Amino acid sequence: MDQRAAFDQVVKPEILNRIALRHRFLSRMTLGFAAGAMTVLTFPPFSILLLVPVAYSALFVGLRDLSFGRAFLVGWAFGLGQFGFGIWWIAESFYVEAERFGTMAIPAVGGLSAGLAIFPAIAAALFAEIARRGAMGSLLACLLFATSWTVAEWLRGHVLTGFPWNLAGYALVDYAALRQTAAWVGSYGLSFLTVFVAVLPGAAAMASGRQRLTVSLMALAGIATMWAVGTLRLQSDAQQPPGVDLRIVQGNIPQEEKWAPENREGTFARYLELSTRRGDFDVLLWPETAFPGFLDEDTEARDRIAAALTEGRVLLTGVPDRVPSEDGTRYFNTVQAFGATGRILTGYAKHHLVPFGEYVPFRGWLPIERLTAGLGDFTPGPGPRTLALPGVPLVAVAICYEIIFPGHVVDDLF
Repeated sequence: MDQRAAFDQVVKPEILNRIALRHRFLSRMTLGFAAGAMTVLTFPPFSILLLVPVAYSALFVGLRDLSFGRAFLVGWAFGLGQFGFGIWWIAESFYVEAERFGTMAIPAVGGLSAGLAIFPAIAAALFAEIARRGAMGSLLACLLFATSWTVAEWLRGHVLTGFPWNLAGYALVDYAALRQTAAWVGSYGLSFLTVFVAVLPGAAAMASGRQRLTVSLMALAGIATMWAVGTLRLQSDAQQPPGVDLRIVQGNIPQEEKWAPENREGTFARYLELSTRRGDFDVLLWPETAFPGFLDEDTEARDRIAAALTEGRVLLTGVPDRVPSEDGTRYFNTVQAFGATGRILTGYAKHHLVPFGEYVPFRGWLPIERLTAGLGDFTPGPGPRTLALPGVPLVAVAICYEIIFPGHVVDDLF
């Protein structure tokens, strides 16, 4: 018996093949994780545009010939890298009261990252399964990948309460000309275009001959078209609204001190003092829950606000509100507008609340406390609302966390 036959008897070739395949699959998982982590550098404040095609093309190539299940795992690894490094800042909220919640920071961020990674996994698995079932050209494969990715991002922005953080299109935020396409197609449409153009280099690398040249030219044409259209839009004479002098006041009150009853007067006095310094303005803007109380129930506080405003000036301030109901008092996180008389002119109630920060989802099942001090659970408002204020253009309000939701600022009337 020769050495080759003896070796094959001891170590079966099929076992070696399985080991080699497993090694290649683990390499693809590692590549997926690294590519996902790389996408964090494509978003502000880094905005490294060159990494957009590198990251998404790496995933595109890494999904080649994979089964549904394996493509799902590679996509999940990509998402784990993207969100693991992209939402680390959420841990900060656990350290506001570190003695109570600090130990939950890493498990919470890790668990949330693993959950959010399911959406890139869905996109990857959907793409791989359809691509594997039928032969398709490079351009069609790129369109399929971009479509699968955009559908998954839309789902991420809407399932349960939604979390559309770091959509692919946001990599273009710091590039004024390239981002203009969002004016026509929105944030999700911008993600589709971004991913489509980004995976063209990967498709070109796998193609050959004339097809490689065609796909490469498509990538260049896509970037050039977005840049040219955006540049023309920036140079057009857009209608400018009348100018508004806005005074933005930030009291920088630490979160752990904000709701302490003994600090209420000092907090309010600080905002009034900052608001009445020299200089002209039309609109005074205070931040979210700047006043740690209920202004609609506090006549004295409203009188002091009126004294800080001259005729024609308006204060927009974040303030909690409460409304009696049959099942108890409901609390809202609102923005209220006050005129020079101290009267409430109009308002808006936050409708996208922060899970575990402003309410506890599935409270009946989860024995978890809110992470922030203050009132009980907030109730979501009815939705976007455009505010009409005297002497200034129409105002649409988003409170903190809400600004990540595309298309949820202006109501359906405008």
